[in-house]
Amino acid sequence: MYHDKSDEKKLVDFELFDDEAISCLLCAESEARRIKDPSLSTYMMLLGILSAQEKQEISFPPSISLGVDFASVERYVASMVEPVEEKLASDVTAQDEKVPFTRAGKRAIELACLIAKDSDSSFVKPQHLLAGILSINWIEEGQLRHCKAYEILCDLGVDPQALLTKLRSV
Repeated sequence: MYHDKSDEKKLVDFELFDDEAISCLLCAESEARRIKDPSLSTYMMLLGILSAQEKQEISFPPSISLGVDFASVERYVASMVEPVEEKLASDVTAQDEKVPFTRAGKRAIELACLIAKDSDSSFVKPQHLLAGILSINWIEEGQLRHCKAYEILCDLGVDPQALLTKLRSV
């Protein structure tokens, strides 16, 4: 069960996630450990989805094309992740320790659950997880801001809003 170490109460009932969505989160956790990122942020969750897709552990409906591959996002993320202190890096790479979600990561999970419920799905699926990630936004200094995963997709030539529209229609 995934949880945030700073808040020991359960984040969400992951029994509502199908095996493919769980695979995405496990891949995200594995990628975070590999590149020594201390938390599961939206961009690590995006990388986890793409990793699971590349390993053929998940599949999206035929109408959904992500328009980006794992290697492109991996290079982008690796270039922006700041190295963590050696002690923290060993904590992150410890296989028995869960990598905690960031605030945005938690929000993506909550939104994925709501999107699945709104689509009358019994389970949260990878497309709900990706839609949850892409749905995170806020107003800062009068400007609409999006999460880092959204920005990465934009930088790599993907229209996240069009992708989100497709994901919500499935």
